[in-house]
Amino acid sequence: MRRLARAASDLRALRRPHRLVRYVLVRRHLGKAIGDQSLRVLPARLDALSAVSIAHDAADIADTLPPLERWVSRARVLPDTCLYRAAARFVVLRAAGLAPRLVVGAARDGTSAGALIGHAWVEVDGAPFLEPEDPRARFRTTWSHPAATPGVDAP
Repeated sequence: MRRLARAASDLRALRRPHRLVRYVLVRRHLGKAIGDQSLRVLPARLDALSAVSIAHDAADIADTLPPLERWVSRARVLPDTCLYRAAARFVVLRAAGLAPRLVVGAARDGTSAGALIGHAWVEVDGAPFLEPEDPRARFRTTWSHPAATPGVDAP
């Protein structure tokens, strides 16, 4: 039953072609823009992409983004890592007039080797947006855009 509800939700979101096209274009552009470059170029790219406003609220975006992200992931035509998803979420939320923050964090993987792993996510009003678990419990913030304001943005 849950799978059927998800499929129905996916179909509703994909029937809004303007949303799908915009999301795919943003992800495609980010794939080209980020590529092998450092995070230093990312803020300018994010700001440029989010300059075009869209008329959606956070609840509408929260309903629409997951099916679009699942479609992009299954299609395997665009880069599909947490950085690309978070950057696209940031652009869509900023274009809707919200004030998101893109956050990148690092942590040890918990194995005996203790390899360093990373994760990227978006915060809205100081809380992770569309994350199954709060990444702040595991990852230490290493970079954000816009940069955190000490004492204000700290969780």
